[in-house]
Amino acid sequence: MGDFEVQGFAREAPAAPLESVSPNGIKHACELPEPHTVSPFLSPVAIQQREISRLLVVEDNPTDIRMLQRALRAHEVRHEMRVISDGEQAMEYAETCAGDCSPDLIVIDLNLPRQHGLEVLRKFRFAPALVGSRIVIWTSSMSEGEQRRAELIGVDRYIRKPMQIDDFIAIGCIISDLLRARAES
Repeated sequence: MGDFEVQGFAREAPAAPLESVSPNGIKHACELPEPHTVSPFLSPVAIQQREISRLLVVEDNPTDIRMLQRALRAHEVRHEMRVISDGEQAMEYAETCAGDCSPDLIVIDLNLPRQHGLEVLRKFRFAPALVGSRIVIWTSSMSEGEQRRAELIGVDRYIRKPMQIDDFIAIGCIISDLLRARAES
């Protein structure tokens, strides 16, 4: 498994739908499912057969990382997660990553210490081992210019971090859909 950490999952309370827009202008709305309890344990067979997804999160805010994990659990996204907390470490990861460590999905914050998230996105988008990975930018930035630059580089989804916990939880639906689309392609 390398540096990935296995995360369990459980449901959260339902929330209002969240909308995001893909680079091609398609609106995506997600509703939270009805709450119920799910086993928090992942089978070693599931891990071995890659029935769980590998996520790489480039984020320096521990609260945002916890909220992302909560959103993934709410949508039963079975995952392994590696967290890199600054842009420079992310750039090194892109240079040293081989195909066997390639994540299924990468989440990058724009406002990172030591290297801006757009530079990290550019490096990741063109790193040979990461070509098949879906990449999501999530940010508190309201800059339309940054969003356009991210789209030109080739981001799969641009999400503004919501202020409400229920909206944050709905991000799990967007990530689940991206992982499903990657698996089907």
